[in-house]
Amino acid sequence: MSKILKENNLKNTPSRELILNVIKKNTLPITAEDVYQIVNKKNNVNLSTVYRTLNTLCNKGVIMKQMMHDKKTYYQLTGHNHKHILVCEICGSKTPIEDCPMHHLEDKIEKETGFKIKGHNLEILGICKSCQQKLK
Repeated sequence: MSKILKENNLKNTPSRELILNVIKKNTLPITAEDVYQIVNKKNNVNLSTVYRTLNTLCNKGVIMKQMMHDKKTYYQLTGHNHKHILVCEICGSKTPIEDCPMHHLEDKIEKETGFKIKGHNLEILGICKSCQQKLK
């Protein structure tokens, strides 16, 4: 994490490193409140510090934020470590998609438009297998 912070001209503080580690280790995009609960279990970090750190990391392009169908803001790493999810509209379960279906499309768009893409997000809504069976 210290390498990522250094590359983005950010001071390596304990709270930044903790917050960045939580985001990196999470298998799905994560809310600020969830980051706070995880970090605050073992460390004395204020919720305002979490929000301020997330904002700084977003402004520097280290992480990206996105609002999802539930109207909550989620955070994840920018770049090739980002995550995409399937979301069940009935039970709310979230399943990560392992491969990114967007990389070749990004390359094509960049070549055609000259636009430098820094990130994207993808959320696919539907009904999970378990809920489909319950509906039958």
